[in-house]
Amino acid sequence: MKAVIQRVLFLLLLCNVFSIETATANGCTGTRFEVVYSPWCGCWQVCGNYISDCDELVSVSFNFGDGTPSTSAPNPCHTYAQPGVYTVTMTVVAYCHGFLNLFTTTCHITRTVNVVTTGPVLIAGFTADTTCLGTSTTFTNTTIAPAGSNNTYTWIFGDGTIGRGPNPTHTYDTCGAYDVMMIVTNSAPCCPITGSDTIIHRVYVNCAPFDNSNGLGSTDPYIEESDAQIVVTSGTCAGDTTRFNVSYNGPIDSLLWTFPDSTTSTSRTPWYIYPACPPAIPYTATTCP
Repeated sequence: MKAVIQRVLFLLLLCNVFSIETATANGCTGTRFEVVYSPWCGCWQVCGNYISDCDELVSVSFNFGDGTPSTSAPNPCHTYAQPGVYTVTMTVVAYCHGFLNLFTTTCHITRTVNVVTTGPVLIAGFTADTTCLGTSTTFTNTTIAPAGSNNTYTWIFGDGTIGRGPNPTHTYDTCGAYDVMMIVTNSAPCCPITGSDTIIHRVYVNCAPFDNSNGLGSTDPYIEESDAQIVVTSGTCAGDTTRFNVSYNGPIDSLLWTFPDSTTSTSRTPWYIYPACPPAIPYTATTCP
């Protein structure tokens, strides 16, 4: 009888040893977690942890590798006092398919983080092309955002309409200038706090000839265009009386000439005596159809 009991105990011991080894393999298989920097929470956030192949968890703890005590808080967020490379360890204690679940399995899963002193950088930015009326304006996003984060974009186009997305296009109904606002909202995984930045740029929609703009500013060069031509009728040398004539089509209400000595004229055929030859001024004209 004693021999029979010894054999049973021996078989039970073998089963337990085998079950413990199997539990260790199964308990760690597929178990994982990530540590990401959450710029708006200001800490390193445990995120996306997953524990597989276990029937019952006993404990889950995290050690951030900088000498601070381990924590069993779910998805903890840790602040490092000094920059450097640290090993974060998740320790899982659980019953993982052992014999009658009499024994626990302990698994250690690690991740490495590189802590730097640079703070979060979120700088909203965009460029926009100058178009003619009836042509879509293309907005190009140049925002700088923290690595591993996500951005959402809201555009206020200045004409009462709103757009979404990183690089939208928009067609204006009226030529002129528009102050466009882009709002960038930035988020990081597992952090409930978001950051944002806003930027405003003025974009231009050129007018066709004879069209007035939306009148946003009186000094903007796009305000009014007209099909006008200036002709010098006489006096092309320094000291001569230089006479001008202007021909135009369209609804021009008035003319204003401004000469180098700040004198002005509203005549259609003004004259002026240049004391010296002026330097050549390069100019490239851009017109809309």
